[in-house]
Amino acid sequence: GRVIFESGSETNDVARYVDATFASGRLFPVPLDGIHDILVRHLDDEVEGATFRCCDAFYVESIPNLVARMMVLRHKERKFGRGCITQWKANLEDLRAGASEHFRRFDLQLQRSPFLLGDQPVYADFLLWGILTNYTWNGWNELPATMAALRSWFDRMTAFSF
Repeated sequence: GRVIFESGSETNDVARYVDATFASGRLFPVPLDGIHDILVRHLDDEVEGATFRCCDAFYVESIPNLVARMMVLRHKERKFGRGCITQWKANLEDLRAGASEHFRRFDLQLQRSPFLLGDQPVYADFLLWGILTNYTWNGWNELPATMAALRSWFDRMTAFSF
């Protein structure tokens, strides 16, 4: 019976509400304040920005309803420029290489720790999991085969429950 919304474009109000209401502070643990915020911002900006284009290169064309497809295309082109989807598809290998560079850094971290910032997942883990789920959606893109730690973490996150 209560409406929860983001109070600004750089907030995590909804996630913090879920944390306080259902997760007992485990998503945003106080001892990780600062570094966790830096990581979340990096995921939201750099990593998602490097990955969504790889999915959208296929997604927009897959929308069966013509009106819905045109509305999504209009939104994308207003934000990223006319022909952006065609450009992303043409540059897909370069886009995937850029995404893989981000993934490599997380793979290195996950070789030393079961989750991004320790022994338990925090909001950043769920955020990265969502980004990778979008990236690999419908089999359009794959996680690099050489990144065993990232793949193992992804499987653990997929099966995780509090």
